[in-house]
Amino acid sequence: MADTIDEAEKLVRACKAPARYLTHVAAFSAQQESFEFTANGKTETRRFWTIKDGTHYVAVVEESMCQLDMITFSPTQAPDKPPFAPDEYTWESLLGTRITTTPWYGDMRPTGDTREFGFGGGGRTLTLTVKESWTKTRRAESSCVMVLRVDPVLGYVWDIATALATSVGTDAKGQPDRIEFFNWQVKVTRLGRRNDRPWPVAWTHERTVFHRSDDKLVGFYMNPDANGRGKYRRTEVKDGGYVAMLPDEDGWGVALVHREKSAASCGNATCDMWADSHNYLALPARPDADGVFRLAAKWRFQALPPEAVAEILRWVEMDELGHDTDVAC
Repeated sequence: MADTIDEAEKLVRACKAPARYLTHVAAFSAQQESFEFTANGKTETRRFWTIKDGTHYVAVVEESMCQLDMITFSPTQAPDKPPFAPDEYTWESLLGTRITTTPWYGDMRPTGDTREFGFGGGGRTLTLTVKESWTKTRRAESSCVMVLRVDPVLGYVWDIATALATSVGTDAKGQPDRIEFFNWQVKVTRLGRRNDRPWPVAWTHERTVFHRSDDKLVGFYMNPDANGRGKYRRTEVKDGGYVAMLPDEDGWGVALVHREKSAASCGNATCDMWADSHNYLALPARPDADGVFRLAAKWRFQALPPEAVAEILRWVEMDELGHDTDVAC
């Protein structure tokens, strides 16, 4: 797989999207900054890691929850301050597109007994590394290495390598345990629970689309019916395929590319409450000779230009369950 072109790369090449960011030279940096929030007459100061390109903000990282908010994927739209709501920052208050930075192993949150978190590099690339280890309920360790760069066609891109090693490889039913390596979500879907202002304005992301393991493009309009019981609510993503959240033809989409995985995907699930995307991989059925189950994978987190979105929409088979043409894109 390492020497082949993945499906998202094929898509972008086929649609001949222009190099909108060809002349942009990144100047990435990471630093801790404090921000004030006022609610019910009380002021709270919270500290975040911020990622800048020069003097403009690209992303904000909440270290304790291991979640990264991409404010924008566009080097020409990075703001001069993070778009925090004045009263809070919670699971519900996204700044743009959010992705986790460590596997959800054992629970739907970071669970390691220890954690290492840090940034490296700067300038044209920036690296975020998060490592966790478990000693109480299992012997296990994980790593997530995320490298930020600028692509001339896609804008800001994260190249990601993940790994997990554990002494416990099966679930309560004796089946190979499945690990949620990434959970990610866009800020707004009109049919979802969050119903505030789209960000950016053109990104309403009404559709979830998968490049499935049989090379078909399938998807659904995000709503509680389709997300909860639709025919594509549990979909196996091809090795080299992707999960995308898309607006209509003239907007930018977002995709998580499953570039390489060393075990079969357990599939993707999209939450019927928050419209967040759960991306699982299964541990191998048998451990290595030392009794440890190991799993490693590579990913790419990126925007999809309007030309690529239009190309997908020409070919995708959409589940119409719960789709209201008077409301959706």
